[in-house]
Amino acid sequence: MKRSAGNTDAVRCRVEPGDRSAIVSRRVVDERGASIVIALVFFLICAIIGSVVMTAASVHAKAVQTNRALQQAELTIGSAAQLVGTQFSSMVLNVDDANQGGSVVVDLSRTDQTNAAFAIAFWNSKGSDIWSARDSSKPYSTDMTVRLENGNAALNDVAGTITVDSDLNVKIELALANSTDGSYRESVLVQCVPTFDQAGRLTSFSYEAPVITKRDRGGA
Repeated sequence: MKRSAGNTDAVRCRVEPGDRSAIVSRRVVDERGASIVIALVFFLICAIIGSVVMTAASVHAKAVQTNRALQQAELTIGSAAQLVGTQFSSMVLNVDDANQGGSVVVDLSRTDQTNAAFAIAFWNSKGSDIWSARDSSKPYSTDMTVRLENGNAALNDVAGTITVDSDLNVKIELALANSTDGSYRESVLVQCVPTFDQAGRLTSFSYEAPVITKRDRGGA
């Protein structure tokens, strides 16, 4: 009995410590592997979140820049449309029919030269061509460029086309001069108000307030 008990104790002393050490060792190895996996997953999640945040910030910055450019284009073209339209509407023109061909002269006594410099220059340089086209019942059209300044800063040039029909109505199409897609455009219509004598001949004409219309890309 004693031997048996002694053998049993000896066996326990040899086996149990070894088994426990092996179990503890395996547990330590398993826990280290799990920690590495958790750390990798954590860093992967952080990388994904960081990538999403950077992408969102980049998209937002680009959207802000695009919106600012569109606002600037709207301001520039709108200012040009208002300037040109107002100048034409402030004019009063007399028709000198002393010669048979007829000619258009600007009545400077009733037109503010300072506030209508562009429109006056247009009629002085293009008046005879407009009148010739009118005599043939055809519209007259020519290109134009408007240069604006905001204080000391120059804005983008505005390109346009002026069309004067046989009734002397003026229509102006405007867009940024360096724009390739026509993303923002405006049209200006200035209606003619003619005055006739008793014989039905046109003696003078003026213009109503301009009607400015915004046009979408590709709009007619």
